[in-house]
Amino acid sequence: MSPRPRLQLAGWLLALLVVSAVVGPMLYAVDPDVLDFARAAAPPGTGHPLGTDENGRDVLARLLVGGRVSLATGAAAMLLAACLGTATGALAALSGRRVDALLMRLTDAALAVPTIFIVITVVTFFGPSVPTLIVTIGATSWMGLARLVRGELLALREQSFVEGAIALGAPPLERARRHLLPHLWPTILVNATLGMGSALLIESALSFLGLGVQPPAASWGNMLSGSQSSLYTAPWLAVFPGAMILLAVVSINLLGDALRDTLHPAE
Repeated sequence: MSPRPRLQLAGWLLALLVVSAVVGPMLYAVDPDVLDFARAAAPPGTGHPLGTDENGRDVLARLLVGGRVSLATGAAAMLLAACLGTATGALAALSGRRVDALLMRLTDAALAVPTIFIVITVVTFFGPSVPTLIVTIGATSWMGLARLVRGELLALREQSFVEGAIALGAPPLERARRHLLPHLWPTILVNATLGMGSALLIESALSFLGLGVQPPAASWGNMLSGSQSSLYTAPWLAVFPGAMILLAVVSINLLGDALRDTLHPAE
């Protein structure tokens, strides 16, 4: 499939998920936290379109609200990672050799440690919360972008239009703003989009393990975790949040791949 149809397909899928998470809870005005033990684990169609969970809470309402948490956490974490990666890569490329070498060695060291190990350690120490997840995931996901930004800036520095700006006496900040940063946006956008899928998976995994979003607040990960005790008697409790995670990650990765092929066709 060519990049444009893939871009449209992924964009529509992701837009559908985002709109559902933002607008859905207002249109489907069912309290996701109301307990109804008399209707616990009710199957889909019995007054609840997607059934109820083990505590009698409406699954559809919790999916919609949980989507807000999961998608917002992934997006915010990658926004932080994009800022950190861009700043680190730019500083390394535009500074002297010593600063460049130091920052790249620190980047290599950070890449050598598994992200999930760092995130679990930090969340265990500070306690599980959405802000902790965002900061920790973002602070452990910037390294790849930093290396990409550094490489592109090192190549751009040798271009004639940058050398012309230097010859005309343009200050460093002005050169970066007008001549360098505009060329980095495609790389930053593609990297952040692809990274959002990984961030969403990390949030879901931590919530599944009880180290992420804490009940009674809903997220797709902790909904999947809560379904374990009813996996054989009420399989829809695992199917629906699992399907949402899969759909979100696939659409985000498709979007990132299509953006890369569109913005960097030579690659």
